[in-house]
Amino acid sequence: MKIRRKLTDAIHRCSCPTAKSFADYGGRGIRVYQPWVDNHELFDEWVLENLGECPEGYTLDRINNDGHYEPGNLRWASRLEQNINRRNAGVMKNKPPGKSGYKWVEAVPTGYVARFTYKGKRYYAGHFSTPEAASKAARELRLSVAGEG
Repeated sequence: MKIRRKLTDAIHRCSCPTAKSFADYGGRGIRVYQPWVDNHELFDEWVLENLGECPEGYTLDRINNDGHYEPGNLRWASRLEQNINRRNAGVMKNKPPGKSGYKWVEAVPTGYVARFTYKGKRYYAGHFSTPEAASKAARELRLSVAGEG
């Protein structure tokens, strides 16, 4: 079952120190909701009831990137949404000119500027006093521009 594979992959990332991405999951304290680890059918039931079947091209995403794989913190997300929800999608320094990517917030002497390049076109989301506000604005604009979200 496709849904079950999402759970076993998450358990592996969070609990196996030899997993390639353990440092980004289990190494940061991210865990899988214990009743789901103990009974995979509970996970299947929760996902189908709350999220539905996984749409083609989507993956399981934690809404709060610092939160656990647990009820209320999961959604199906496109690759773009996944990249937007990355920990390293925040402040960037010395941005290479014209580089496309998912790091959109640049510290400037007067605060933080949110901008990015998508498909060769530059977008400006604004100037903000905090990196969190700049990141939020950039993420929202990025989703709008890409036609998702």
